[in-house]
Amino acid sequence: MPPHPIPKLPVWKTIADVYIVTARHLGDLLRFSWPWLVVLIAVSMALYSAYYQSERALLAAGGTSSNLLWALMLATSTLIGALIAVPWHRRILLNEPQTLSQGLSLDARKVVYVVKAMAISASLVLPLIALMWAIPSETAGEAATKVEPEFSVFDLWPLIFFITFFAVIFALNRVSLILPATAVENRSVTLARAWRGSRGNTLRLGFVSIIATFLPIIVPVQLIQLVAPALVSTLDANTAPNALSFATANTISELFTILFGMLFVTFLSLSYRHFFGQPEAAHD
Repeated sequence: MPPHPIPKLPVWKTIADVYIVTARHLGDLLRFSWPWLVVLIAVSMALYSAYYQSERALLAAGGTSSNLLWALMLATSTLIGALIAVPWHRRILLNEPQTLSQGLSLDARKVVYVVKAMAISASLVLPLIALMWAIPSETAGEAATKVEPEFSVFDLWPLIFFITFFAVIFALNRVSLILPATAVENRSVTLARAWRGSRGNTLRLGFVSIIATFLPIIVPVQLIQLVAPALVSTLDANTAPNALSFATANTISELFTILFGMLFVTFLSLSYRHFFGQPEAAHD
């Protein structure tokens, strides 16, 4: 018996539904997530304030921002985002009202979800870090002896990075379908089944994720850079006038990112429903 054909994800309908569903339940989201957002604000203010001077020293010496600060904030935002995402998935998929106590609870389901979310984040970040470390560079002697420009692998590196980034993103969209399955306790959707069950939809999932979840973050940031470049400059320790402005600007950015990141959670929920059907609430 031939396998059932995998339904194609309706691109524009899914994009519209991501915004409609998120807007419809936005009040619920803020009601059960606000304590975690307060924690994010407190941790972010503390870390960015503590690292302000060291960041300035690193940048003044011609280096880059602290990898430790970046890693700590990535871990913090992934953790808090995952803790908010579980009740958000359940609100969308099961139409299950989420109370403040449910939003704050830390049960086995959330622990498993956090571990999986951290693993997926690492699967995105680590290949890109490895690629950046592998970027070829010329020594001063090579640069001095070069007589005329010539083509080298270095010229292709931005393209290689760009292709790798989107290839990883597109693949992880399919893998990430295990997250809503975890939130609604559907153990039948394993990593392998999530991959097989979304076969033939890689480009559709990738396109929807970019338009519905990444564009709403990128476009406002670009507009702010055009309208208020001085405000954007406070995100950089080298141009921020003091630790408070540096910490405040970056904390607002972290808060903005995690809230808009819930669009991605909505996208995963709707995609999960499309490929695996309407879930039923687990019964004890």
